[in-house]
Amino acid sequence: MINFDNAATSKLDEAVKEKYVSYLNMDLLNPSSPHLGGYNVFKMLEKARLDTLKLLNLDKSHQLIFTSGATEANNLAIQGIANKYQNRGKHLITTSVEHPSVSNVFFHLEKDLGFEVTYLSPNKEGVVTLEELKKHVRKDTILVSIMAINNETGAINPIEEIASYLKNFPTIFFHVDIAQAIGHHKLEFKDIDLLSFSAHKIHGLKGSGALIYRKNIIFSPLFYGGEQEASFRSGTEDVEKDLVLNYTISNVFNLLDKNYLRMKSLHDKLYDGLLKLDKFLILNSLRDGSSFIINFSLKKMRASVLVEALSNEGIYVSTSSACSAKKSKMSYVIYAMFKDTFRAENSIRLSLGYDNKKEDIDIFLKTLTNLLERLSL
Repeated sequence: MINFDNAATSKLDEAVKEKYVSYLNMDLLNPSSPHLGGYNVFKMLEKARLDTLKLLNLDKSHQLIFTSGATEANNLAIQGIANKYQNRGKHLITTSVEHPSVSNVFFHLEKDLGFEVTYLSPNKEGVVTLEELKKHVRKDTILVSIMAINNETGAINPIEEIASYLKNFPTIFFHVDIAQAIGHHKLEFKDIDLLSFSAHKIHGLKGSGALIYRKNIIFSPLFYGGEQEASFRSGTEDVEKDLVLNYTISNVFNLLDKNYLRMKSLHDKLYDGLLKLDKFLILNSLRDGSSFIINFSLKKMRASVLVEALSNEGIYVSTSSACSAKKSKMSYVIYAMFKDTFRAENSIRLSLGYDNKKEDIDIFLKTLTNLLERLSL
C-alpha cells in the first residue's frame, strides 16, 4: 500500500505510539485534583505547554490550550474572538479557500449571528496576498483568519508579512490554521495572535491538537464546566494525549532540516514526473509550494475513475479535503483559483508523509502513466 493521502491523516509514528503507551501505563491522575498526585500531573502538563511553545520559538507571551484537534481549536479561536469582541465591530475577514473547520464557522457567524464576513480570493497560484487583504481591512474589523498552507494545493500564504502589517491595527486579531505547516516548514509565528493545529497530520495521535494564543486575549468559551485550560476549555484533560502531543512535535522538529531536504527531493521528483504527463493532466500547485502537497486536474477524464483505479492498485490519493470530499464533487479551492468547473470537479491531491520513499514515487508514476493511457482509450 502506498499512501499519498497524508494531508487527511498520516501514519502513527511507532515512537509516538510507544510514548503514549508508556504514559497510559503510568496511571496519571486528574491534574485538577488537590492532592500531590494531581499536582504532579499538573506540573507535567505545564512543562509540556512551555516546551511546545519553545519549539515554535514562542515565549511566555503566548499560552497553549490542549484541544481534540484543529477543528476544535479553529472553532474556539474564531467563535471565541467573535463573540467576545463583537462590541468593537462585527466585520470578519477570512479566505474563500480555508479548510471547512474554518469556513463553516464563518458561514455560521454570518448566517446565524449577524456578522459581516469578507472572503478574500486567492490568485491563480492559490496564494492570498497581502495586497488583497489591504483592500478590505476596516475600522470595524476584529478578526482576520488565513491558513498558513492550503490543504488542497500546498500554496504557502505570506502569513509573516500579513502578521507584520496587522500589527498596525491593535484591535484586529490574527488567527492562522497551521495544520499543514507545523512540522513541515519553518515559519515565524511570534507576531500571530492565534495558532491552531492537529497532531495526526505529523504522525501523531488522532483527537489531539492545540490552540496557541497571545496571553492578553480573552475568549468566550465554546462550553462551560470545571474551568480547566484557563477556563477556556472545560473538561478533564486527556493527560496522556496532551503529554504525547509535545513529544510528537519535538520528534518532527528535531529532524526538520534533514527531513525537509528529503521531502523536497521526493516532491520535485513527483512534480517533474507529472509535468511529463501534460497530455492528460494540468498542475494546480506551484513547484515552490509545500513539499508535501501537489494538486493536479485531469483534462478529459473523471477524477473519481482514476482515484478508484489507483485504489485498486493499492495507491491512495484524494480528490479534495477529506472533510469536504463526501459533500461535494467539486473542489471549491480549485474553483476559486481558476473559475473552471471541470477543472475543479476533476482535481486530485497527492500529499506526502515522512514515511514515503523514492520507490513510492517511482511506482506511482509508472502506475499512473499506465492507467491514464489505458483509461483514455
